[in-house]
Amino acid sequence: MFAGTPEAAVPTLRALIDAGHEVSAVLTRPPSRQGRGRRTRMSPVHVAADELGLDVLTPRTLRDPDVAAQIRSIEADVVVVVAYGLLVPADLLEAFRHGWINLHFSLLPRWRGAAPVQRAIIEGDTMTGVTVFHIEAGLDTGPIYAQHPYPLMPDATTASLLERLAHHGADVMCHVLDALNNGTAIARPQSSDGVTYAHMITGEDGHLNFAADAQSLLRRVRALGEEPGCWAMIGQTRLKIYRLSILPTCDLEPGVIRVTKKEVSVGTATNDMLLAEVAAPGKRAMAGADWARGAHLGEAARFEVRP
Repeated sequence: MFAGTPEAAVPTLRALIDAGHEVSAVLTRPPSRQGRGRRTRMSPVHVAADELGLDVLTPRTLRDPDVAAQIRSIEADVVVVVAYGLLVPADLLEAFRHGWINLHFSLLPRWRGAAPVQRAIIEGDTMTGVTVFHIEAGLDTGPIYAQHPYPLMPDATTASLLERLAHHGADVMCHVLDALNNGTAIARPQSSDGVTYAHMITGEDGHLNFAADAQSLLRRVRALGEEPGCWAMIGQTRLKIYRLSILPTCDLEPGVIRVTKKEVSVGTATNDMLLAEVAAPGKRAMAGADWARGAHLGEAARFEVRP
């Protein structure tokens, strides 16, 4: 059985089918309302499963006894999990011969939790990777079947890195399943050293505090600029910031804005930064200079900075 929801889970589902594995059923999150029109949309895994002609289950919880009974009735040796998004009750973890095995987008025990890719980028990691492990009751604490490192390039965004890790991890998962099938798979306990937690991303994580250094601000935009979005306060206005770049100058105090005919720059704890692309509330994304002309910024304009 396969359990997953977002686009990052689709490569593994397709890889299982291409490798000849029989997928008895697919678990995914229920359709949800998305976008400005609030249209009901199926998850990317649901769409892919329909294309592949697979049976799909969309329970809102796995704690419902009827749902648990339905899952138990499915003939499967193992449940492959990739970013499913629902907690698996302890009793269901023991319902299948090989249990539930998870593809996680980090080198565990670093970045256990919901947002390993974003946290790795924000913290400036130079190496990440994928881990396939046996799920147990703890948060991403189970024994590891396989790990493969992957370089985290300085220009990586969450979307670009996740896409690469999703395809890389799909191959690793198929190798682990082959090993489980022929009896050679060995799951080794995780190390107790180097444990970090990738807590769930919130809108507040997207705040850009220009009292920080320029490199850390740039990493935050690469990690969160697409989702949930980055922002900074100028007066009572919450300005969305889509792209920043680092300038060679260090002339401005943190948060202070300088406007010229061609560009808008802002000071940080280190280098000045170019506001390359922004959006005021209710407006489309535009070049920073275009926004500044319409905003009629005074000479004392500055972003709010926090200690």
